[in-house]
Amino acid sequence: MKESMSNDCKVTWNGSAEMGSVTGTQKVKSSNVNEITIGKLVWDSVPIFSTKHTGWGYKGIIGNSVLQEKIIELNYDTKSIIFHTALPEMSNDYFKIDIQIRDGVPYIPVTIDNGKTKAINWFVFDTGYDDCLLVDNAFAKSNQLYGSMKHLGNKRNEMNGKTETVLAPTLLIGEFALNNVPIDLQNPNDANPYDRIIIGNDVLKRFNAIIDYQTNIMYLKPNTLLKNKYNRGSDFKKKIVIAGSAVLLAITGILLYKKFK
Repeated sequence: MKESMSNDCKVTWNGSAEMGSVTGTQKVKSSNVNEITIGKLVWDSVPIFSTKHTGWGYKGIIGNSVLQEKIIELNYDTKSIIFHTALPEMSNDYFKIDIQIRDGVPYIPVTIDNGKTKAINWFVFDTGYDDCLLVDNAFAKSNQLYGSMKHLGNKRNEMNGKTETVLAPTLLIGEFALNNVPIDLQNPNDANPYDRIIIGNDVLKRFNAIIDYQTNIMYLKPNTLLKNKYNRGSDFKKKIVIAGSAVLLAITGILLYKKFK
């Protein structure tokens, strides 16, 4: 949670911890025992960690170590997050993919097909990242991605450094194909490859998702945003966010809890 919320939430910082991100780790404050309530759900004895930056106006983050007790449904059509206690009924429009959980973070299989080679890897499922894909230079070099796709431009920011945006002819999530997807490649001359490679919300928002942490399976269904133009991160407000290892609860979202028997 943001340190500025400490007084409002009566949080006492009594320790410290190392927190990871795409660019490495940082030391943060910690509070050992807290109660968290979301709707009818209550978690006790939960550790809280501080941050000075959450982005997009959000006040805090709920980590996957809490969410893994449930089956999580993200529905962009209804702008809702639903906490299930059992796998809900699904239409035939859903397809399933395996996921991996690494240090509490969900990863999904993604293939970049540039027409000559298919670069396959596990990408962080990160709806907190506004663009499509963020690829480190180690992966890009080993799969000969530099110079193999149409150049769209360059950009630089404090978090990711300098990146090149290129147009991937085909992007596959499992076996589901998306065409002409803009992706960001880390500067090949950067001496520090990212700790993680990311698939972001400009792709993920096109699918409603059901995440079954108990079986490491994710179910995806193309939604009404599937054919929207890739907006290059301009759509900040209409989001349900699982940001790497965490969920950011958007102010504009609707939080629901359903118990299925």
